[in-house]
Amino acid sequence: MGEDSSPERIQGVSKLEHLSKLTEYKNSTILSKMRKQEGKPHAVCTDVDGTWIRRIELSESERQSLSPDQLNLRKQEIDSLNDVYLDSTKRNKQFLDDKNVPTVAMTGRDHQDLLDLREKLGTIADFDILVGSQGGEIFVRQQDGTYLQDEKHRKLVEQFDRKKVHSVLKQFMADFSQKLSFMARDTDENIALYERDPEAKQHGLTTAESPLPYKVLCNFVGNQQEAESLKSNLEKTLVSKDVSPFSVVIVGSGGRMDLWDVEIVPMDKLGATQYLVEETGMDAVVVGDGGNDLDMVRY
Repeated sequence: MGEDSSPERIQGVSKLEHLSKLTEYKNSTILSKMRKQEGKPHAVCTDVDGTWIRRIELSESERQSLSPDQLNLRKQEIDSLNDVYLDSTKRNKQFLDDKNVPTVAMTGRDHQDLLDLREKLGTIADFDILVGSQGGEIFVRQQDGTYLQDEKHRKLVEQFDRKKVHSVLKQFMADFSQKLSFMARDTDENIALYERDPEAKQHGLTTAESPLPYKVLCNFVGNQQEAESLKSNLEKTLVSKDVSPFSVVIVGSGGRMDLWDVEIVPMDKLGATQYLVEETGMDAVVVGDGGNDLDMVRY
C-alpha cells in the first residue's frame, strides 16, 4: 500500500503526532483535549464580542431621553440580561470542557487584549487557541495557562509588508476615494511619533495607540454597496501592486449604516480557520455574529 496522504496525516505521520513534536503544541491544552476525543478531533471556533461574550450597553439615545428613574430601571434590566448571558457562556464552556472540545477565539482584538479580557472574565475566556487581529496572530494555550505563538503561522504573517500596504493605501486614497481615511493610529503623523518614541502615548505625545504590526486601519463613509465596491477595488489594487499576503476586512462601525472599519491584514478569520484545520486535522464548528465572520461561517 502507498503512504497515507489523508488530511489527518502529514507524510504518513498522524497530525496529532506531528503537533506533539512542536514546541508550542506538545504541552498544549488543545492537543491534550483532541487526544481524548473519539473519532476525528473537533473544536469550536467562535467570534468573541457579541457571540461568545455578549453584553448589552446603554445606548446614547437612552442616556439622553430617559428620566433618572427610567434610567435606573433600564440599568437594572441590562445588568440582569448580562448576568443571564454570562451564566449561559459559563455553562457552555463547562459543557465543552467536560467533552474535551477545545475552544478557539476568533477576533479582531489583538492577543494582549484577549489576555486582559481573560484576567477580567476568568475561565470563560480560557480559550485553547487565541486567533487575534482578524487572523494575524495565533497563540496556543499551554497546560500551565501561558500562551506560545504558533511559529509556522508567525512566519507566514511576517511576510506582510506593512509599509508597502500603507503606501499603496495612501495612493489609493488620493486617486480613488475621498471617503476613505486612516484611523488615528495609522496616520503618517502618528506613525512618525511612534518611530521616534515607542512609548509616545505614555509620554503624552499623542492620544492614539501605536500602529499594529500586522494590521492597517482605515474608516470609510458610504452605504453597503459602496463598501462592497471599495473592498473589490482595494483587493484589485493591492494585487496589482504585488502585495502578498493580504486580506481586506470591512465591518460596520459604531452601529451606523454609513460608517465602516476597513482593515488590511495578512490573514483573515477564514484564512486562520483554514490554517488551523489543515495543521491540526480537526473539524471546526464555527460561530459568529458579524460581517467579518461571514466567510468563516460559510466555510
